[in-house]
Amino acid sequence: MRSFILFTSFLASLFFISCGSSNKATSYSEDKAFYDVLKKLNKKPNDPALRQQTTDFFNQAVKQHQERITAYRESSDLGRYDRMISEYNALQQLSDAVRTSPIYREVSPINYFSSIESTKGEAAAAYYNSGLDYMGMNDRQSAQKAYDMFRKSEQYVPNYKDAGVMMKNAYEKSIVNIVVNSPRNNGFYSGWTNSDYRSMYLDDQVVRDLGGPNASGMAARFYTEADARRQNIQPNWVIDIIMDNLYQQPIENRSTRNISRQIQVGSDTSGKPIMQTVNARLHVTKYQYPNTSNIEYRITDIQTNQSVAWDRVPLDVDRVFETATYSGDSRALSQSDWALVNNNNAPIESGRLTRDGYNRFLSNLKSRIRSQVN
Repeated sequence: MRSFILFTSFLASLFFISCGSSNKATSYSEDKAFYDVLKKLNKKPNDPALRQQTTDFFNQAVKQHQERITAYRESSDLGRYDRMISEYNALQQLSDAVRTSPIYREVSPINYFSSIESTKGEAAAAYYNSGLDYMGMNDRQSAQKAYDMFRKSEQYVPNYKDAGVMMKNAYEKSIVNIVVNSPRNNGFYSGWTNSDYRSMYLDDQVVRDLGGPNASGMAARFYTEADARRQNIQPNWVIDIIMDNLYQQPIENRSTRNISRQIQVGSDTSGKPIMQTVNARLHVTKYQYPNTSNIEYRITDIQTNQSVAWDRVPLDVDRVFETATYSGDSRALSQSDWALVNNNNAPIESGRLTRDGYNRFLSNLKSRIRSQVN
């Protein structure tokens, strides 16, 4: 009956098998049963019933780990090596636990170090060979998989063969060279609409903000057309940027309003204030940009001439700017009137990007590229 229970426990535990690293052990209910009774035995080392029970649980746990290792060896899944090593680590822990126990001479624990190292060697070879197979497929996606295979090989056995060199080769083959073409109808734009004024070419700025040839966080390198020609870079993808309605002029509205205000000009003999009405005329000029500007980008695969990604990002240049002059008595102006008169900032220039709009475009572009190359 006890054997039947342990066997069904083994079957149930198979449903919970998962990949582990080469440093982890796989634990099952039979291991827990052994460790629990071992604690009791350590308190009562001369109890014959506990000695027999501990021995039985140890042998059963070892048997089931070994059976799982045998089953994994018959699999073609590369993940079998992680599972086998986890089982060997569990066996090693069982052996270590009984070496200082009262039943040490009754169970003859085995040192599994050589089995663990041997399995790591098998795993390194299997992943290395898988990497070579992927490299032979000569496409970027396969190169990415090859990189992972060579990296995994070195995780099992550091400096395995030339896995390090092959990783570099696979990485280079997996990189996408992307050229950012000069924006259509907008080869030059005047800068950011804030105090940090800069003049620059938009394609230069996009390439710089994407990381250029040293981009991190994505398997891609970025170049302008000029850089690609100068460095003889053969692009895999090109990015076309189309500026829509960026050169629109603001709508200008002028209005005038009369202002009256009572001010104190003195006091009579009793101290009562003497008031006077003063008048002025405020001439307000209001500039407003219609919210129709956007940046469109298209990413194209050169080899297949197929679209990789496309989007149109609104710039939200719907801004209002007001300034004013006045005639008449300045004492009639309120604080808000003076704010308009003293507003010396110029309205947004035609053909000028807002920083917020550009950042929104860049974030969208980065996200789409990262989703395609990683």
